[in-house]
Amino acid sequence: MHIETLKIFCDVVENQSFSLAASQNFITQSAVSQQIRGLEERYGKRLLERRRGSVKPTPAGEILHRSGRAIIHAFNEMEAQLQGLSNIVTGSVRVGTVHSAGLYELSEPLKAYFSDFPQVNVYLEYDRASSVYDQVLRATSTSASSRTPPLVHRSR
Repeated sequence: MHIETLKIFCDVVENQSFSLAASQNFITQSAVSQQIRGLEERYGKRLLERRRGSVKPTPAGEILHRSGRAIIHAFNEMEAQLQGLSNIVTGSVRVGTVHSAGLYELSEPLKAYFSDFPQVNVYLEYDRASSVYDQVLRATSTSASSRTPPLVHRSR
């Protein structure tokens, strides 16, 4: 099993949605479904209960989610430690923003950030202000930006 597949599964469980997990991982909903189907075939168990408008883990899915989150956390910690040895900042940052702030107010700060940290991938996600703040609270975005209120930052 690939760590990305495990992350996608965990994202489906936490978002209770295939489409939100797809968006979060920059893949199609069909690709998410294929990954989940592959996991279910691998373990010979149904991992998710699919209901109209929501997705819930089965008991087997809860085990995979709980253990999967621990594995992903350990993997991310290991990568951070290894990257720390090189004194180069790498990784990714997900920024949720409304269109007006993202297009006009973030342009110059992002150019400076890219110049200072060329190894970091920055993902901008445009949405409504209420959704942007929800992304920060759900920890799917690292920061949020809108015209009002000011920039909110959530450290990890």
